[in-house]
Amino acid sequence: MCNGKLNFIFIGLIILLFSNPVFSSNNIQDWEKALQLYKKKSYEEALPLFNKMLPIFINDEDWNKATECLKMQGKVLYKINEYDSLLIFKEKQLPLLPLSVRDTSLQIAHLQTYIARTFKEKQQFAKSLTAYEKALDIFRKKNISGNSTAYAYKNAANICIRQLNYKKAIAYLTAALKTDVNNYNKVSIYNSFLLHYFHIEKYDLAFDAYEKGISYAKSEKDSALLNVNGAELFYLLKNDLDQAFSVNEQAKTYYTEQQNSARLFEDTARLLKNSSRLFEAITNKAKLFSYNKDFQKSEESYLQAVELSNSIYKNQKSRGLSKFYNELGNFYKDNGKLEQALEYFQAAMIQVYPNFNSKKIKDNPPIWDAYIESWAMTSPSNKAHTLIELYHQTKDIELLKNASHCFQLSFAAAEKLKSLYGSEEAKYYLNNYKNKDIEAAIGLNHLLYELEPKYKYLKAIYK
Repeated sequence: MCNGKLNFIFIGLIILLFSNPVFSSNNIQDWEKALQLYKKKSYEEALPLFNKMLPIFINDEDWNKATECLKMQGKVLYKINEYDSLLIFKEKQLPLLPLSVRDTSLQIAHLQTYIARTFKEKQQFAKSLTAYEKALDIFRKKNISGNSTAYAYKNAANICIRQLNYKKAIAYLTAALKTDVNNYNKVSIYNSFLLHYFHIEKYDLAFDAYEKGISYAKSEKDSALLNVNGAELFYLLKNDLDQAFSVNEQAKTYYTEQQNSARLFEDTARLLKNSSRLFEAITNKAKLFSYNKDFQKSEESYLQAVELSNSIYKNQKSRGLSKFYNELGNFYKDNGKLEQALEYFQAAMIQVYPNFNSKKIKDNPPIWDAYIESWAMTSPSNKAHTLIELYHQTKDIELLKNASHCFQLSFAAAEKLKSLYGSEEAKYYLNNYKNKDIEAAIGLNHLLYELEPKYKYLKAIYK
């Protein structure tokens, strides 16, 4: 963020903290003007006016207007991607309200959803879930159902899925369905059910969620969302590869058209969103060709997805890209192309280790720099297994030493994740994942000891 923008935000905050205004007809005009500017999407023009009005409403103890103003300021800061400023704003301004207002105002509930989304953007999932739960607590106190409540339940569920807290995720998704009285979010909610059950390989339940979602689909957009996430199920559950290709093609065609339209109208946000969905559809196509044992067409689609990812992420690190690179690495590994697999596992590690950027296979992040991210556990593990396979072809002992370091890196990431994810399900999953690699790591260090009888290899085995 540039210095000018920083000054702009913080001058507004200073006005909030130190002004002692007197209400006037000019203030009424400023409030109405701020709301009109927001409707016109002139967010940066509206923000100073909202900043001016908040202390006036607080000074007058007009809590209805004060909470509405807080909500609008939070929405503006979120929409202009001023995430740090929004969190500073939250810390400074919410305590100015009486506790009875903070804990019961619907406007504050809506503000909490923007705070939650901001924490999610910053990958702070526990804080994001806390903010959603504060919003939901107010909705429950007020017995509020409808779009906002269902949306908050659904998003809270998605955070729980991210934290491997599946029981809580299902409870929240069920609550989302119940509170979605206008059926506005049904497609999105069933899509979350689909993704959740797919992730834990309960394909029958995932397909049931897909079919229920399709029954509520009212547009090509709705169908495309479900099809891009459900296409693979037609093969995995129904063994119907033709139908899998067909529903995926519907999504691919839709997102291609939307991408072209967004590019024509220079709508950057819409372009990014639809390009990301198109990326998923192309990746699906690659997987379906792989199921069909068509390596060439599968590789062509994967490389097309790589090219598209370059325009989406533009050298920015992303866990989503790490996931994709791991998938592509496994594709090459399964087809016996180990060196190409290693290139993508290395790229996957780069995506989830903020201070690591080396493309050289011999390089790894230090153990102490293990990142709190599931792909920071998976990426070095995949690299380690591939290095071991390559050793059996080349007999290069340096590959085994590299693999040993990768396993240690994966274990360190798993331990950090266990401290972050509190549910028993999460701990079981992480322990189970780690235990599988421990066996491989023991065998690896035993082999290293046979080749180079050094104490450090025995120590690694017993550790």
